[in-house]
Amino acid sequence: MTADGKQHKGIVIYCSDPRPNLWKHIKEMLIPPSEIFIPIPLLGGPISLVHQTTLNIEYRCLRTQIDFALAVFSPQEFLVIGHDCGYYAKVGQNFPLSGKVSDIEKAVEFLWECYHLPVTGNFWHQEQKQFETITEVSPIA
Repeated sequence: MTADGKQHKGIVIYCSDPRPNLWKHIKEMLIPPSEIFIPIPLLGGPISLVHQTTLNIEYRCLRTQIDFALAVFSPQEFLVIGHDCGYYAKVGQNFPLSGKVSDIEKAVEFLWECYHLPVTGNFWHQEQKQFETITEVSPIA
């Protein structure tokens, strides 16, 4: 909980590349003002969840941050944000946009399998200045 007693609603995993200003757009378009999400920015954002071997340092760093946030703040869901990320150069392959979108689906599935919390995957389209919801998973009520 926050100092004023509000519950942290979720965790947002996104790329920390400052050029698309993702956090600003996430707060404006995806998170209602009354809700509090814990931002976890990391170069490459969620792609290390999919490319764990090649991006092992990033993967371990991200998992440590997720585990800490879950233990301390008890959020109830994840938002996973992808974009046309240049960090794929570290993976060593030329990824088309469709491959980057597909990786968001895989990151969502990975988080669901690990933590069994609702996960929504979104992709930021810079030219259109909008998010596209790629996939969502949550427990069946």
